[in-house]
Amino acid sequence: MFAVALAGHLLVAELSAQEVALGWGEAVGACEPGRSGFTPTWNDARTRSVVESAIEARQQPYAEPSLGPFRAEAQGHVFFYADLGDESPRWLIRSDQVALELDWLGRGRALQTIVGRRHTTSFPTGIRYHMDHLVLAVDNYGDRISVGEGDEVKEVPHPMTAHGFEFYEYRLTDSLGIKVKEQVTHVYRVQVRPRCPEDPGVVGTVDVDRDTKALARLSLTFTPSTYVDPDVEYVTLLVENQWMNQRMWLPYEQRTEVRRRTKYFDLPLGGTIVANLRVLEYDFSPPGDREVQPGDHIVTLPKRDLERFAGWESGAIDGMPRDMREDSIRLAAVRHQALAVAARRYLGGNSRVRPFLSTVSDGVRFRRAEGLVMGLGMRAELSGAQNVVAWAAFPFERLEPEAEVRIAFDDVRVRGSVGAYYNRLKDIGPFRASSGLVSSIGAAVRGDDFLDSYFADGVELIIDLPLWGGRTQLGLNFEEHKEAALLGSPIGGVVARPVRPIEEGKELAVTLSTEQFLGSGLGSVWRARARSRLVAIGDFGYSRWVFGIHAAPGGPEAPWTFEMDAETALTTGVLPPQQTLLIGGRGTVPGWPFRGWGGDKALYLRAAISQKTRFPWVRLRLLGATGWSDLSSVGQTAGAVVSVGDSNGFRSSLGGGVALFYDLVRIDAMRGLGEFGEWEWMISLNNAFRKVL
Repeated sequence: MFAVALAGHLLVAELSAQEVALGWGEAVGACEPGRSGFTPTWNDARTRSVVESAIEARQQPYAEPSLGPFRAEAQGHVFFYADLGDESPRWLIRSDQVALELDWLGRGRALQTIVGRRHTTSFPTGIRYHMDHLVLAVDNYGDRISVGEGDEVKEVPHPMTAHGFEFYEYRLTDSLGIKVKEQVTHVYRVQVRPRCPEDPGVVGTVDVDRDTKALARLSLTFTPSTYVDPDVEYVTLLVENQWMNQRMWLPYEQRTEVRRRTKYFDLPLGGTIVANLRVLEYDFSPPGDREVQPGDHIVTLPKRDLERFAGWESGAIDGMPRDMREDSIRLAAVRHQALAVAARRYLGGNSRVRPFLSTVSDGVRFRRAEGLVMGLGMRAELSGAQNVVAWAAFPFERLEPEAEVRIAFDDVRVRGSVGAYYNRLKDIGPFRASSGLVSSIGAAVRGDDFLDSYFADGVELIIDLPLWGGRTQLGLNFEEHKEAALLGSPIGGVVARPVRPIEEGKELAVTLSTEQFLGSGLGSVWRARARSRLVAIGDFGYSRWVFGIHAAPGGPEAPWTFEMDAETALTTGVLPPQQTLLIGGRGTVPGWPFRGWGGDKALYLRAAISQKTRFPWVRLRLLGATGWSDLSSVGQTAGAVVSVGDSNGFRSSLGGGVALFYDLVRIDAMRGLGEFGEWEWMISLNNAFRKVL
């Protein structure tokens, strides 16, 4: 614990030194008066020359004095999804496809008409988008930037306006070539940030055409004081223009992201809007009969006309998982780039110190080895790249406090954390059987929380790297394992399942885990996961390897979907009981005793095919599962301690069920195929919600 606290002080000291070196935050607004916010590398003569030229060029619309009226046709998507934690896939709630026409008649006169719109909903929502989420930003947002019609960001000074140097400081970082629609042009890349970080303003980069000084690209987010709505965590803008007719830069692609977090205990639950629009065609000789009053106007055709629009560039809204993934990668890059420009200062709209729970079960839960547990945590943002999280809880039956503290860092491509924990509840597993909420209900009602618990004290270092198109975590972990006891009493005098014994001791482990996105198919999104644990120092010496392929439904509105979890695991060395591989029953092969088999090698496959029958209320599900375990000399002693033997060949089960209310609640029944198989009824929640419950 002392080491973690010391690391926190060092991070704060490092952050402070970095800010002093970069000199940001000493000029205007909330900063001390009379002190310069400039540094030798910011606002130097060359940078000022480029920025002043860009500001002068912007006095003409799109930096082109001879530009006449034009019409642009654009199409795109607006996604609204729920974020269920950093390591969980996004849960798509609603998606809209939009088609619009932009009639531009000169600066100060523009009309955008939404001519087509259709949507699909995969979860009930009453969301109403701001109109500027559905259309293009005219003339690169003009002189003042607003998002959400001013409800999210309101009239922030544009970095390339006549008064830009009063609010911002600039740094020329590079001269590079960019490629838009197979055409390469050369630009200056200019970093921009407010002279005082407490002032409302943009943070990010602006690409300026080397010859015309027109804006080629905007990649921006905002300072914390910018946000009007306190629930907004961040807003990200990415505007990419294209070089037209060898004389001007006009809109090509535009992405806007608005993320909100839950108000309660900073749970990993948030709602995000991502709008992406692309211009398909320009007409520089539009009909001359269009009358537009001064100002930027947005109108939409009647609903029946929107639904009749037949000019969609793509088919039905079926490519969204891929589009969402591309948006996520590009917009995350914008935010990381802005953090570097901001000297790693915190750029979120939420409070820097706030209550925190990583899951609902961290706040309240019931377990056989703990009884009723209540806990609370706090999160503090040390900077835009570092935060510290502390959590403590008290189990009312075990009467021993539980606590964790973790410092996390995120430095563009590398992120990770260092932490310490006391009495962390762990599961022999390794195959997870239920969400935390279902575990609490099971322990209270039937005396089984679908866990085989023990406790651990330890410290760990985790490095998270973006490799092979996914995330890979490398960890170093030292912990002491402690045996659990049966303490929680179920309701109504039900006899609880016994707690399995373990072998207490210490170990130093190297861990490795990775998750890779494989693509979409069969109505599902496919991922591969692998994790390993290697121990050679301490009271134990072993390795455990787990590999899996998982298919999750793309959305409950699909006519039919395929869902699958397939995992295999093996161990080497001298296996302690708490590293035994357990299968059987809920989570692996339903219809058989829960974790009734085990060994040092195991595998299972569980799959479901579902058919939409009465959307959104009912989906029919056909289920199947099979599993196998083997107990050799590696795990013979460990298996005897936890009272399991091998499966004696493959064990299988079949069944069916229904998914209710947008596939949120599942009610399934499966029967083991064999002499001792039995019926098992299961109520569960969609797997997407497991990590937050």
